[in-house]
Amino acid sequence: MGKQVRFFKGFTTIFVIALMAACLTACSSAQEEEIADQPKAAENGKVEAAVEGKAYPYVKDFLKAKGVEEGEATIYFVEGGDIPYVALSEYMPLLSEILAGVGFEGIQYEVERIEENGHIYAVSRPDNLSILSINTENDSMTFSDFNTFTQKPGVTALVTIADLPDPVEMDTSGLFEELEQAKTDEEKREITQKYERMGNLENGLIQAATESHNRSGGMKELHCGEYNIDIVEHDGECYVPLQTLNDLFLGPVYVQSVFNGEKLFALQYGSDVAEEISKAQPAEMSDKFSGFNFNELRLLLDTFYGLKSEHDIANFFDFLFANQDLMTALLSTDSKQFDAGLAELLNSVFDDGHSTMDQLSWRTQALSSQEDEMAMLDIFLKFGPSNKSLMSVGEAFKDARAKAFPDGVPMYQEVGDTAFVTFDSFIAEEDLEDYYNAKRTYDPKDFVIKDEDTSVDTVDLIRYANEQITRKGSPVKNVVIDLSNNGGGNSDAAVFTIAWLLGRADVALRDTFTGAQTFMSCTVDTNLNNLYGEEADTLIAKDVNVYCLTSPSSFSCGNLVPAALKLSHRATLVGQTSGGGSCVVLPCTSASGALFQISGSKQLALPKNGSFYNIDSGIEPDITLTKAESYYDREALVEYLHNSK
Repeated sequence: MGKQVRFFKGFTTIFVIALMAACLTACSSAQEEEIADQPKAAENGKVEAAVEGKAYPYVKDFLKAKGVEEGEATIYFVEGGDIPYVALSEYMPLLSEILAGVGFEGIQYEVERIEENGHIYAVSRPDNLSILSINTENDSMTFSDFNTFTQKPGVTALVTIADLPDPVEMDTSGLFEELEQAKTDEEKREITQKYERMGNLENGLIQAATESHNRSGGMKELHCGEYNIDIVEHDGECYVPLQTLNDLFLGPVYVQSVFNGEKLFALQYGSDVAEEISKAQPAEMSDKFSGFNFNELRLLLDTFYGLKSEHDIANFFDFLFANQDLMTALLSTDSKQFDAGLAELLNSVFDDGHSTMDQLSWRTQALSSQEDEMAMLDIFLKFGPSNKSLMSVGEAFKDARAKAFPDGVPMYQEVGDTAFVTFDSFIAEEDLEDYYNAKRTYDPKDFVIKDEDTSVDTVDLIRYANEQITRKGSPVKNVVIDLSNNGGGNSDAAVFTIAWLLGRADVALRDTFTGAQTFMSCTVDTNLNNLYGEEADTLIAKDVNVYCLTSPSSFSCGNLVPAALKLSHRATLVGQTSGGGSCVVLPCTSASGALFQISGSKQLALPKNGSFYNIDSGIEPDITLTKAESYYDREALVEYLHNSK
């Protein structure tokens, strides 16, 4: 891949110099305590380092409908070291390709070296004028606006998450001409709906009721030098550690990237190809690499862990320094010790329900004995008190439900004038247009929970339930959404559920890294007939009472839906306080090759009085049920709800 560094004078040059000057003025002189025996960031006036590159196979599994592809990418090493670097001018086009593969088509980054200050490199997006400035002299990265720099083209929302739709700018250039040529009102309606679909959230199922309202996070600087992460300049090119760029740009779009010494992998989160990573020959980390591995993890967590304030963590150096055993494990050259320390940090220390270890490093995979395997399994199963409580309570509710429904739980059930809609996870098609492309028929036998692995499309279930509730002669006057065992899932499905119940879904997002905020309002097309909001076939337009069953097992999106219902004052929550989980999962990798996830910086919140409120502590019910058995004795529960009106 050829270099694309350009030298020029103009707006970008002036802007970047001003940007760097502002950062240097605002930057605190306080430096974190250095780790003994770890490489120190280079001082000002450093000489150029020797850089050598080598081409490696590049495995890609993120392009929709294309499956696994393989190409080639160049990895660079500095001064004969073993820390993988990439050339900035080569990585940014690669990033554009990856972003296009996961639905962010149209992002093009231009890399420029600022002539007046040769150690400063600028990466710009011509479509929105956002800029990343990299200073190889003090090892810093400065974003004019991080959210804008990573924003999907055409999208108005500053804070977005991978599977939550966001409003897009609608191109109406041909609308009026087509309307003038229409001969009937029906033709005009079809034309208007077509353009509405174009301006929807990339599909017709979920529509932006209004444009998003945003508050910018503004300029943001990452001081990589404070983490002893060296950014290198050589022969007019800027070289950045591969892991640093992957952490910043790939995890937030649900792509995990690993270099295993033989191949470079870019994998969509949950990809089966992840198993191929471990086929490389295990290798111990050098002292320098283990230091980088630790420091890059610190940078990742300081930047993107969304619950720092809730955990009273100012920064992860001080936090880990106070936990010496854990810090020693994370600094180890032995990947087994690092993986064990990372698993303990995620499962036991964070203990937040979203943070967990997904896959051991490829370096650890070839364990030397069965004892090692059992020891690592023990680490994976070692959870903190909150996780243990969540699992224990969850088992109690599942056991109570299994006793009440020994032949399986009907996901749609009518008890007198009350309909129960039950599902344990939020599931939706990756491409929501698929709901329009294939005729879907529903059989009641398809909607039965028989075991923990029962997975049913939430949109299909809701459409079936809606057909039954609104059928001619329906006796249904009350609808109970049972989320008592719902552990979360797809945000599209959660938005669809909220909008079906309330006519629209008001969603608030906050970025804990930048401080940016976004509020958006969405409506849904329940019957696939291009009608949205309260005029569509949503429950708010019907004369029915809406209830929602919640328990401590109602987590993540299972927490978001009751939170939205509570705020609407149009539904009644029944049960116990939900389990929380406000931060969206962020897929991550370590430099050593471990795959894991954390509670990320994109935080779901509730808008009220113009402010954003964290829902991580859960939502209190309006009517309390103290026993799990009370949730599933549905005849008694219906009578109880009748008497509680």
